[in-house]
Amino acid sequence: MSFSWKDLKALSDEQLVEAHDNDAPHTVVGVRYFLEELRHRDQRRIAESQQRIAEEVLRLTERITFLTKVIVTLTVVMSRWPSSWPCRSRSTSPLALRSVSLLQPLLAAVVFAGDAGQFGP
Repeated sequence: MSFSWKDLKALSDEQLVEAHDNDAPHTVVGVRYFLEELRHRDQRRIAESQQRIAEEVLRLTERITFLTKVIVTLTVVMSRWPSSWPCRSRSTSPLALRSVSLLQPLLAAVVFAGDAGQFGP
């Protein structure tokens, strides 16, 4: 049994599966049938992988946005910091170096928190 193109497009997925299952015992298939099914499965896996990558990019974008807000906030705070305080001097005072060394682990923890990089198959 064969459907016209219009009738075939009008069938729901369930109706199409039922028609296939009814005709399958009486039909001889070639290798192409199996190759097409493998191709469809590969395409589905690729689409799922791309979805996971897109979700990871979204999470990384959210982290970058958060860190940008932190940097802007720190910049505003430091711009209003009294210039007489040691960490505002142009020299590399121990206090300035200590404040930078305290921030690095915090920023690293925010950047690398979560499951970054785990979107492969």
